[in-house]
Amino acid sequence: MYMFIVSLIIIASLSVMVCQLVKNYRYKELADDKAGILPWLMGLDAALFTADMFAGGDVGSRMTADLLLSLIAILTLLSSVWKQEVGKRIVKVVCCLQLALATAYLLCALGLIPVPGAYPVLVAVLTLSLSMSWLFLHSMWSRIREVRSVMKSGTVWQNLCLNVEVFYLLCIQMTVSLFLFVSMLRDGRPGIHTSVTLFLLGCTLVAAGLRVVFDSVFVLLHRHERRIVESMKISHVEVSAASDPKFDDMYRDVYERIIVLFEMKKPFLNSELTINDVVKVVYTNKLYISKAISHYTGRNFCQFVNYHRVIHSMELFRNSPELKVAELAAASGFNSIVSFSMAFRLFMNENPSDWCRKERLRLLKTKK
Repeated sequence: MYMFIVSLIIIASLSVMVCQLVKNYRYKELADDKAGILPWLMGLDAALFTADMFAGGDVGSRMTADLLLSLIAILTLLSSVWKQEVGKRIVKVVCCLQLALATAYLLCALGLIPVPGAYPVLVAVLTLSLSMSWLFLHSMWSRIREVRSVMKSGTVWQNLCLNVEVFYLLCIQMTVSLFLFVSMLRDGRPGIHTSVTLFLLGCTLVAAGLRVVFDSVFVLLHRHERRIVESMKISHVEVSAASDPKFDDMYRDVYERIIVLFEMKKPFLNSELTINDVVKVVYTNKLYISKAISHYTGRNFCQFVNYHRVIHSMELFRNSPELKVAELAAASGFNSIVSFSMAFRLFMNENPSDWCRKERLRLLKTKK
């Protein structure tokens, strides 16, 4: 039973790794550090779990420790409470521990060192569980002491992300606590509780990986996330840290990636485009996208998209002056002529039909 569950976890980890590698290859200009690190983490996890399978002995209990170590790395990568440099340092330390552990498992498989007993493994599980909680609480305490950081990140979206992190941590700790309690009652002997623990921790690890792949806070409730974003009226968020050079650099990087996306892929031609769709490709969250656009253009997300649609419609008409207004609207990503006319008047100060008539006359004169 354990081998089957471990095999599923390995396959799922490799699948997440491949999905992220494909996404990084397709949008290599837009990939950030988090997207670049995830495939390495998932590949290392798969190698660690595979080495554990060949080591023999009580695979179930050891896999619980392996999964906890993997979760510490990926949740630190995803966490919004760590500074980027500190988070990378923790991930590097955990990766080194995983490599050392994988090497030890291979030595056990070769018979060079003995397989660890039940109680040392349970002590390791308890230590890793407490370390995970301590890391999170320490990071939260560090953030609380930095009043400026708390004020700048005190948005609804940041609070939502923090709640999700707490939910993940509580689920992991409750699972591990039940595993340790039942294991102590059974004198460290494996049982059905070990299989349940492996399954739950494996699902948590895969879910954390998919959050990076889809660049989403929720893994399953995408529609719920969209409703939350819409209720926040995210497109109208104002930039509160424009005077901070570090934030200026961050917004500039996000804005440049958005521009590359709009010029290369032209996502605005999709009439159903939302900020969630841009998030999946630009590798950042919705607040940063909205703030970056507002900071550099003075527009909200909808206005920014409609501006690119209007510019595209003008280019279409210059190439094909026989097109009608309705055809231009549909070909540029607008749902209706009314919305096209309103956007066109907003950016060009005239109706699209008037502009088309003038532009057609200008093109005729140019040909003559």
